[in-house]
Amino acid sequence: MGNQPGGGIPLAQLNPLQLAQAIKKPDFPYTVGENYASTHLWKLHAGIRKSDKEKVTIFKHEFKINDENTELARFCLKRLRSIRHPSIVKFIEF
Repeated sequence: MGNQPGGGIPLAQLNPLQLAQAIKKPDFPYTVGENYASTHLWKLHAGIRKSDKEKVTIFKHEFKINDENTELARFCLKRLRSIRHPSIVKFIEF
């Protein structure tokens, strides 16, 4: 797991710099496509998992230290990870 982007640390625990560096690494396992929707918390991007070409949605948040929306985004990410419904959403760690 240590060779994964972010050093194998769960996505929700990465600091903003670690997350930005992980996404820019050539071994980031997803291709980030166009932005197709935005809210005050997220920008949604079309994406493709490189290993099997599966289509994914990438939730992107601009993290800011001591920002109320960043704390809300972290909470929402933890909730999203707990949803288990194969026809609606599946959280994929990298």
